[in-house]
Amino acid sequence: MKFIVSSTALSSHLQAISRVINSKNALPILDCFLFELEDGTLSVTVSDSETTMVTTVEVNESDTNGRFAVVAKTLLDALKEIPEQPLTFYVNTDNYEITVQYQNGKYSLMGQNADEFPHHAHPYRPSGPAEEDGSRRHVCNASQEGSHQASGRDCQT
Repeated sequence: MKFIVSSTALSSHLQAISRVINSKNALPILDCFLFELEDGTLSVTVSDSETTMVTTVEVNESDTNGRFAVVAKTLLDALKEIPEQPLTFYVNTDNYEITVQYQNGKYSLMGQNADEFPHHAHPYRPSGPAEEDGSRRHVCNASQEGSHQASGRDCQT
């Protein structure tokens, strides 16, 4: 599986939803972002078993649909070091080896099977206006009052 995405678009969306990740998850897979690529749209899901958040980012190019999970902290730390540029993700769906190529180098990461990520009946999917790059995002804060529900917590768009 291969796809190309903007480094800053991906980083900003991942940072926004990463706030849902709990530092002491009961399931190790909940330390991960769940990436799902379908028809040129990348959906990224996070959960802490109580709250599930999804963000979408348009990709510049992709060769096939697919799913994988990757440890959130590892990916966020890597993205912080990369200025705005296209990132090319190569994912071996047999062993979940991930290579992220960029202008001056590459990162190699190990992903995980997406099927290990828990399925939630009603994850929150943003319905607000799209950002300039066509993507949507949402940040949920349990102390905010809002008009949207995300697996039991009120959220503000």
